[in-house]
Amino acid sequence: MSVNKVKKVELIVHNLEYQEVVSTLQESGVIHIDYDALDSLEKSNIFQKNSLNESEDFYRSILYSIDKLIQRAKNLEVELNDKSRAEIVNKFFSSKEHLSRTEFNRLIESTNFTSLISEIEKLLEREKILISENEKLVDRIKALTPLENLSIPVSYIADTENVAIRLFVISKSKFMNFKNELDKDISSPLYEIYLLNKVDNNIYFIILSFHNIFQDIYTILRKNGGEEFNIIEKEGLISQIINSYKNLINKNNDELSRIKTAFYEIIELHGKSLKAYYDDTFAKLMKLKNEEKFISTDSTRYLVGWLVEKNIEKLSSALERFDLIFLKISDPSPDDNPPVNLSNPSLVEPYEMLTELYSLPKYHEIDPTPLISWIFPILFGICLGDAGYGVVLFFGCLLARKQFKTGVTRQLIDILLQSGVWTVVFGIITGSYFGTRLDLLAVKVPYLYDFVMKFVVFVPLDNPMKLLVLALQIGIFQVSFSFSVAMYLQIKSKNYLKAFTQTFAYIVITITGSLLVSSMFGFYIKPNIKLILGICSGLSLASLLIFSANTEKTAFEKGLGKFFAAYNVAGIMGDILSYSRLLALGLSSSVIAMVANIVAQLIRGSKFNPISWIFSVIILVAFHGLNIALNCLGGFVHSMRLQFVEFFKNFYEGGGKPFLPFKRVYKYSIIVKD
Repeated sequence: MSVNKVKKVELIVHNLEYQEVVSTLQESGVIHIDYDALDSLEKSNIFQKNSLNESEDFYRSILYSIDKLIQRAKNLEVELNDKSRAEIVNKFFSSKEHLSRTEFNRLIESTNFTSLISEIEKLLEREKILISENEKLVDRIKALTPLENLSIPVSYIADTENVAIRLFVISKSKFMNFKNELDKDISSPLYEIYLLNKVDNNIYFIILSFHNIFQDIYTILRKNGGEEFNIIEKEGLISQIINSYKNLINKNNDELSRIKTAFYEIIELHGKSLKAYYDDTFAKLMKLKNEEKFISTDSTRYLVGWLVEKNIEKLSSALERFDLIFLKISDPSPDDNPPVNLSNPSLVEPYEMLTELYSLPKYHEIDPTPLISWIFPILFGICLGDAGYGVVLFFGCLLARKQFKTGVTRQLIDILLQSGVWTVVFGIITGSYFGTRLDLLAVKVPYLYDFVMKFVVFVPLDNPMKLLVLALQIGIFQVSFSFSVAMYLQIKSKNYLKAFTQTFAYIVITITGSLLVSSMFGFYIKPNIKLILGICSGLSLASLLIFSANTEKTAFEKGLGKFFAAYNVAGIMGDILSYSRLLALGLSSSVIAMVANIVAQLIRGSKFNPISWIFSVIILVAFHGLNIALNCLGGFVHSMRLQFVEFFKNFYEGGGKPFLPFKRVYKYSIIVKD
């Protein structure tokens, strides 16, 4: 339950063994390469960065092609009519291949990927061209369909020496207005209109006119919203052109079908190999990109990085077969900024997600993950606060765990799983089961009511002040605990004066001050105890004023520092009051659940009606489902906020960098033991 100890690794390797050493480091996956240190060495002109002749483009093109094929497979599954084929395609894009190292290597070595990738690229490109061509043809058919009955070749719709022959389209509502203006301004013997078709809201027509009046006609047309309809085709009847386009689409579709079959055959025969090749190529690309960061002399390469202490033996064993290397493993110096690798028990480990979301601890800082792992699910349980909701959340997370084995999503699921348990616990002690009203339960099912009430400590809707007091008590405890952690760290770093004169003073003020304030609102404290509490608070405040800011240089700075040290007391009270949000969230969950039940009851009515019952069930599922979702979100966010803002601020700074080992990353494969 701490930050793992790391060692500094410095490695000098001769060029003759360099490539093999880098591959070995990648396979071992235990070294975090310190790029910042390498950059600073390069700037000092002691070494220079290694310049590589190999291009990344080759590897990237391979990855791009395989990724495109996998993306294409998602649509291919839907397009295939054969169920068995669709299952093969689905497995290709939706699951990882479980391969032994031997089988992984065999798949890579037994396939001619150069020709296979080339074929995939050609098929993808050809399919893209055909689809684009079909889209254009469909657009042309759609545009020409209103003119399908035109009985003259399109070549006839062209200006002659004396006459303009043009095709136009105008809205039906504007056509008569256009015609009237035309008759009014231009003598009809000088032009002729031939109606072709009426489609939807538009009228298509041809105008023949002398050139000298065409511009006047066009001006009137544009004024009424009409426009010239350009036919890009140069010859043939419109109907013939449309048929030729349809035939071309059918021809393209036949070729697309053949391409689809080719994709399936590639997936069926080479799916495993392609996914293994992708992961191997990605590893080579990462190796290449990391090599660019390494620095060198004429005959050697230099690497500096970090190693988790427990992996020293693993690294030494991996490198012992090399002769032309120098390996140095040492402790971090005070000037170093080692990366952070967290190590926690399985129940605590999911909460590392929250720590990382805030900020990783620095190497010499405490890991706060164990400190929040026990309180977070309790706070969440109070926010959701219903045993029925807790059961739904718990079993929902159990099902989700089967789908997500690793990663941040799995950590989130595990946090919600634990939170579901505490939601059940808090629901039981408050008598909340899907918002069921206990007074109605007592009337309708008295024996069940008696059983439920055995475990009920208080009912928040009947006595919300008890929930508020519980929330504030948790706040007092956690704020005091945060100062206690800060005090422990100060003692550990031998800063005894600050620990006992300032941080301990804040602990005393938090506890005694909270008790004194609560006595003002009805909480009874004996006068002599109240006097003792007041004296403790006063002495603690005096300690803050005497010992704070004494290291400042000027009197003004010292005075200002002492003022803010005392002013922080008000901030402590504010931090404690922040926990009152638990009351608001807990009550909102119960009230909405109860409203859902009341609405469903009103719809269901007193008499049995199948339709009413169905609607009431729909209302119940929808309301309760939405309530669970919203209050899970609210409970998670606010429980997290209480840790980040109220708890962390007294002892935790963060700002560490993650330990990211140089290793193979498998996107489409899972390597299992031979």
